[in-house]
Amino acid sequence: MPDDARPYVLLGIVQAAEGDSKAKKNFIRALEVDPRCMDAVYRLVDLYNSSQMYREAIDVLEGALQQEDSDQIHYRLGDAYFALDEWDVAIEQYQQALALNANCKEAQKGLEKIQNPREQDESMENGEEVESNDESNDF
Repeated sequence: MPDDARPYVLLGIVQAAEGDSKAKKNFIRALEVDPRCMDAVYRLVDLYNSSQMYREAIDVLEGALQQEDSDQIHYRLGDAYFALDEWDVAIEQYQQALALNANCKEAQKGLEKIQNPREQDESMENGEEVESNDESNDF
């Protein structure tokens, strides 16, 4: 069935579950057959992320954006940029996901991961961390 992406995706799923390196090739083949196959996109991105190949994941997701603009693609882009410590771009992607779907929990969690360390840094600069350490020394 060379005109149908589903067999390639299904084969890739089985191969990925077994740790077979051919899974990536089948997901790529599925996207060659049908660039709109988001199941192949997400599974390929998951493979790249699990191998810490974040730039490759970004490339796949950017290509997917040409087919469809969705909160799922944007929050996954945010996660990939977050993994690369490119927080400004990650924030933009999470915000774009939330603009498309205000209830996107993954994007909300992504923003929280970025904002919480910044809040902790600010509290340390304001001396709040020092105060809590002083209290612990009373014992």
